[in-house]
Amino acid sequence: MERHINGTITNNYSGGIDVGSYDFSDFMYDFADDVGFAKHHNKGLGGKKAFIENCNIRMYFTDKECDLDEAEIALLMKLEVRGFLKNHEGKEVFEGRFNLETNLIGYSEFTITGYDIEKCTIGGHNLISILCDHIGEYVNIVVEAEEM
Repeated sequence: MERHINGTITNNYSGGIDVGSYDFSDFMYDFADDVGFAKHHNKGLGGKKAFIENCNIRMYFTDKECDLDEAEIALLMKLEVRGFLKNHEGKEVFEGRFNLETNLIGYSEFTITGYDIEKCTIGGHNLISILCDHIGEYVNIVVEAEEM
């Protein structure tokens, strides 16, 4: 199962983080609800705790609004500039030039270490804190989960 959220990162009235017009924590709770194999535990006062064991999250931070395809191309272009995208003959993988209007500011990927919904952490990384470091930037976030 895969979900995508994108938008400008802002603080919201409840002390959380919005991506576009959607609270990131609510997005992840909704994702956990959709994932039939997420572990849910009831907490007091109608709250709930969820944990997604096999989760992968990718974040593409850019300087302006763009779709996911453009953000992925920006990442590949940045890797190419650094010399990582050469084929086995040492020739460049891309034969043409891409005219991107978006610059990649950062990229993060967090994999299969389990996502704790309540703490908004994966593998010890606090995603709210990471998003706070990018307030005002545009982000494309891809969340995937797979039952093992």
